[in-house]
Amino acid sequence: QNDKVVKTISWNDQPVESVKSALKTKVENKRDVVIKSGVMVNIANTSVYLQTSKDSDLQNIIAVGSSGTALVATGANTALFFRDANNVTHSLTPTEAVTMALTAQAKISGVWSYSWGLKETVEAAVSIDDLRVIDVEAGWPNIIK
Repeated sequence: QNDKVVKTISWNDQPVESVKSALKTKVENKRDVVIKSGVMVNIANTSVYLQTSKDSDLQNIIAVGSSGTALVATGANTALFFRDANNVTHSLTPTEAVTMALTAQAKISGVWSYSWGLKETVEAAVSIDDLRVIDVEAGWPNIIK
């Protein structure tokens, strides 16, 4: 005979601080998924999908943008090359490189900002009922459009 008792634990059975911690972890996980999904930017009137799934992808975007900034500051118009998520290589003017990096940064910063707001909302909750109405899945900025 294999009778087992399964106990379901509801939010009501958990201390508020435990539920807050779990929700903040969900926010962080969702934030990371959104950021790692990639970023759409406009380069020379073309929508370009940038890969952001690894730290090295973000470092590359920053490096190209920084190089563009240095070239703009010196007045040089040397082409910079960037390969997008579809493995298409783009030749960028220094200004386009800066614009690409700043656009990606702004979109990713928007995701971070949204996550901070959600975490503040979670932290401000005083009851389980307050926490139940917080939807950590909805409302995230769409950075791939």
